[in-house]
Amino acid sequence: TKIPGHFGSTAGKHGKFGLPADKIYEVAKKLKDLNKLHWLKLLHFH
Repeated sequence: TKIPGHFGSTAGKHGKFGLPADKIYEVAKKLKDLNKLHWLKLLHFH
């Protein structure tokens, strides 16, 4: 999805920080399968 505005060119899969949602899901699923989901911590800031 194209996002207008100042950060439009670095949004989504072109983001410079963090992981895209599909990768977060992949990691969470692997941790859950290993009974280690409690290891996952998410941080969101501006």
